[in-house]
Amino acid sequence: MSILNTALSGANANRAALNVTALNIANAHTVGYSRQQAMQATTGATGASIGGVEVTSIRRIADDFISAQIWSSKSELGNASYSMENFAKLEEIMGIEGYNISSGMDDFFGAISESTTGAESTALRQKVLSQADSLAQRFSGLSNAIQDQHQKLSDDRNSSIININELLGSIATNTESIIAIGGSSAILEDQRDLLVGQLSELVDLEINKGSGGELQLSLPNGQPLLINSKIGELQATPLASDPLQATLNVIFNGNKFPVSTNAGGQLGAIETSQKNDLIPLIDALDDMTVFLADGINTALSGGTDMKGNSPAVDLFFYDPSNPAATLVVNDLSPDQLAFSKTGAPGDGGILEELLAITGTKFSVTGQGFISLDEAFSSITGDVAFSSRKSQSTFDSSTSLYNQVQSSREQLSGVSSEEESANLMMYANSYEANMKVISTANQMFNTILNAF
Repeated sequence: MSILNTALSGANANRAALNVTALNIANAHTVGYSRQQAMQATTGATGASIGGVEVTSIRRIADDFISAQIWSSKSELGNASYSMENFAKLEEIMGIEGYNISSGMDDFFGAISESTTGAESTALRQKVLSQADSLAQRFSGLSNAIQDQHQKLSDDRNSSIININELLGSIATNTESIIAIGGSSAILEDQRDLLVGQLSELVDLEINKGSGGELQLSLPNGQPLLINSKIGELQATPLASDPLQATLNVIFNGNKFPVSTNAGGQLGAIETSQKNDLIPLIDALDDMTVFLADGINTALSGGTDMKGNSPAVDLFFYDPSNPAATLVVNDLSPDQLAFSKTGAPGDGGILEELLAITGTKFSVTGQGFISLDEAFSSITGDVAFSSRKSQSTFDSSTSLYNQVQSSREQLSGVSSEEESANLMMYANSYEANMKVISTANQMFNTILNAF
């Protein structure tokens, strides 16, 4: 009966291999699926038996090093992608004509320059007021648009933290299941790898895996996120000085771990975009607003209006806690503009002092000492440069991710040609073993009939 048992073991082994091949073919286009392979080994001869073959395991074709590279590159790509989108939005905002501060100042100081030809002209004075109001609207409109982007980053941070905590919960549940079955579930491991990949897009991860399915996840500086089925909770605490910014902490096992450095991934890009890009931009606009408004108001305070009176109301008003967003022109009549330096109605001596403001250098956040004429163009140029740089970084990160993903596909992806060849090979082997079984039956029957 050895020949029958040997052939039967071969048929069973090849049938198992056919099942694995069918599973591979069925999941050829399943995202994150790692192809599997039936591992066969010879069974030893015992007594009268000459042995056979058995499937010792179903192997998941995957490489932890490649997986780690994928997760790392996804973190870089998530960071670069969000940064690029933020700069693209800022560049779009800065390019809106209605927010062009340089054009507004050209028009405003152009109206002042025109008034030097007729300081007593009501029409020219009205034009100064109109251009001042238009300039104030440009400042407030641009500042509010940037503040809206600031709000979006805050909302995105909160959404990212919710997603991170939900993913940690799913990974913990998955890990618990893998450990329960000894870490040998290929499908569960594929699912977990996908979840870790989604998490790595949001934050940079330090990952340690055990042979029995154990898994530990932490942030780059060691703040623990997950140990097997136990998870931490990422929290954001708004700053008192700016509720749209926040400090990050991980709460794990009742302990608080501050996240004082860049968390990487999308969350890290949000933090960087706020602190290094948006806040300095808002501060720069505020610096320009304060210098412009205070300079104009101070110059006018030394003059007299058409009736010989010193101004009782400034031309510009702003809230010192939020200058650019709140800049407005006070309700003045053309006659109330204090252009006269000597007190004579037709004198326009103050106008020269107003025009001198544009060329005076002052400190602008991120720009150093610069004039009003140059400030907005310099800020806009910096945003455009950073946008191009972020696009280049995104392209490089995309290329790296695609290369690593290609390596994974070459190793773990399903090849239709290879699986078709395996299908034929295992099917032929199965049929051959079945023929051996049929032959053995015939031989057995022949022997029985001989008696």
